[in-house]
Order: sequence, then C-alpha cells, then structure tokens
Amino acid sequence: MKWLYQSMTIRTLLLLLIVSFVGCGVKRPPKPLGIPDPPSVGDLTHMISEQTVQLKWSVPDADDRVMKSAKGFIIYRAQNPMTTERCEGCPVLFKRIAEVDLTTRGDDGRMSFIENISHGFRYVYKVALLLDGGGLGPDSNIVEFDFK
Repeated sequence: MKWLYQSMTIRTLLLLLIVSFVGCGVKRPPKPLGIPDPPSVGDLTHMISEQTVQLKWSVPDADDRVMKSAKGFIIYRAQNPMTTERCEGCPVLFKRIAEVDLTTRGDDGRMSFIENISHGFRYVYKVALLLDGGGLGPDSNIVEFDFK
C-alpha cells in the first residue's frame, strides 16, 4: 500500500513538472500598455536594372513612442525557379536576407535596398519594421516579379 502511495506521488510530481514547462503558448513578452502597434509599410516598390533589383519604401508615420523604439527594417525574399508552377493559396516561404538601418534614408527620404538577382527566377519581397529588442511590425505589401 505504501508503495502505491509513493508511486502516485511521484507521478503527480512529474505531471506538475511537465505542465509547468509547457506554459500558456505566449511566444513573446506582453505589449506594454499605452504604446500603439507599430505600423506597416504600404508603398513597397521595385525597379529592375540589368542584374539588380532596387526596393524602395517610405518610413510609415507612427506615434513617436513607436518610432523611438524603431531600429530599422528587415528585408524578406522568396526565390523560386520560374519552371515551378505557382500555387494559388499556398504559403510563400520567405527568408530573412537583410537588415536596413533606419538612419540610411535616401535624398528623397525613402528607404532603399539593392540586391543582385539571377535570370530564371520568380522573386517575392516584403519588409517589416524592426524594433529594439527584436520585435517586428506587420509585413508590408508584397512585390513580385519574374526575372527572365
């Protein structure tokens, strides 16, 4: 009888230990009260020149408290061979390819990023505002093109 009691106690402790490590599923710290959500870029554009693509976008208007914590922008790219058929409704698999510092605005006040590209690929780009501490704003609009 004593053995059964000890066995149940050990099982109960193991269960409590496992549950304590599972947590509630929150993947980031809670948002501080009173600070608005970071804005998204809405005017991402691209221009192709020979073997490069230039992305340009405006820094979105935002509350000063948000922009004080802004560090720059993260550039994401998906690159697939043009021989691969497009799949409507399938998720696009983006890779983080660069970080652009907020202080590197051009003469026109817009942000810019230039990258070499290869023939025969379909490219999809988006950007997101990077905040101190690694937080990200929402994704921008997407630009997509085939480079034949």
